[in-house]
Amino acid sequence: MALGIADAFRDVDLPADALVDGLGGRRPLTDALAGYEQSRTEASKADYQQNLSAARFEPPLAQALELRRAARTDPSLATRMAMARAGR
Repeated sequence: MALGIADAFRDVDLPADALVDGLGGRRPLTDALAGYEQSRTEASKADYQQNLSAARFEPPLAQALELRRAARTDPSLATRMAMARAGR
């Protein structure tokens, strides 16, 4: 899914916030870093699972094939599908 750069930006902000909290005394550093790990894992879990599914080369669901067929001749539907896949 080519998410590397988006993940990199997200994964820089999350630990930075945790370090500010932990080193700034808002909460214990170990708790702040554990919170970072949980947030990072949750943020990347759905994309990770989707990548695993794609890597298995499983056949698409019949509903997905129907949508793809319809999108071939409907640019607005194709755009909506791409936006939905991107989480927008």
